Amino acid sequence: MRERLTTFVVIIMLVFGVSWIGAAIITEYVNTDPLEQKLEQQQQILSENQQNLNDLKDRMETLESDMLQILQQLNRILGAGEFEATAYTHAAPEGDINGNGDGLTATGLKVREGLIAVDPKVIPLGFKVWVEGFGVLLAADVGGSIQGNRIDIFIEDRRTAEKFKKKVRVVWYV
Repeated sequence: MRERLTTFVVIIMLVFGVSWIGAAIITEYVNTDPLEQKLEQQQQILSENQQNLNDLKDRMETLESDMLQILQQLNRILGAGEFEATAYTHAAPEGDINGNGDGLTATGLKVREGLIAVDPKVIPLGFKVWVEGFGVLLAADVGGSIQGNRIDIFIEDRRTAEKFKKKVRVVWYV
């Protein structure tokens, strides 16, 4: 049917003196079905979406591989959580309120920055501990009020230590 219409349009145009170029343009217009155009557009969109999907699958595979490597590197992590952090410091001249006053931790180390007191039922003594805002510290001490998700960070400056108290994220590992 469309072929007959095209032939008819071309003959009419030639009879009335329309050029071959005009006939070609009108013939193309007559032969172009809006539904076919829409279908071609949708097929193009589908093709682009399929390519995007393939790209996303490739990225996912790369991310999964990277994540596996990270997990293998982190396999030494034993625990993590949010803790209440307080601070302790050297014994006061008028007497010690933080232990027996000998300046040694429960593990026998001299008290110094970089050490924390922990509940050994939660974080074993001797473990390295990353504390938000402080970096990597060593679980080397205990304290009577340090129980559960609470740590006591050694801070050299007495005024700072006495005022210090906040929630921190903590990760401990071997």
